[in-house]
Amino acid sequence: MKLKDLHGLFDYQNVQDNERVTVDTLSNDFIRQYTWIFDHTNICFLALPCKCENEQQFWRKLEPYCNKQYFNSFKNQMKFIPTAEMITKKQNEWKGLYAHSMSLRDFGNQVKDYFERTNKYYSK
Repeated sequence: MKLKDLHGLFDYQNVQDNERVTVDTLSNDFIRQYTWIFDHTNICFLALPCKCENEQQFWRKLEPYCNKQYFNSFKNQMKFIPTAEMITKKQNEWKGLYAHSMSLRDFGNQVKDYFERTNKYYSK
């Protein structure tokens, strides 16, 4: 299974219909290979190439790619999804929702970009 890589904010708009993968089509083994988040800015589940058991571990893993000061501004734009929850809910509650992948570097850039955009907006 190959997920379409996203590279930043709203990049999902560049994904063609034949490139879209829904979470209910992913095998449990495939799901276990990634850390999953629901990304509200891209309106999809993102598979990130690290295996984190909890949100704190995820943010620590992201630190080399993004300044820690940006995290709090982005936390309300995403939800960490534990592997067991992803496996349990993929066939029912989340059936039909899209899944994509993103590198940790691109995700870190997205967090930074979101921080800078919101700071610029609110500082006016």
